[in-house]
Amino acid sequence: MIPLDSRRPTLLMFLHPFCPCSQASVDELADLAGRCGDRVSVHAVVRRTDFLEKEGPGGIARSLAELPGIKTWQDGGG
Repeated sequence: MIPLDSRRPTLLMFLHPFCPCSQASVDELADLAGRCGDRVSVHAVVRRTDFLEKEGPGGIARSLAELPGIKTWQDGGG
């Protein structure tokens, strides 16, 4: 369960690793998180697939891991 922060807004983003718009969405999330800093609690939920671990170096999971302050969750049930 994703915890809601009682002191600040919580932003949830849902992504599928093979959706062509997901990387652009992560780029926008990085920009937003950079501008908001710790004033927003940011969580990204990524659809877990059998191939998630086999993503190339530019994969969604890796892009999210490089963003400070963003908690990433895997959704195994979709």
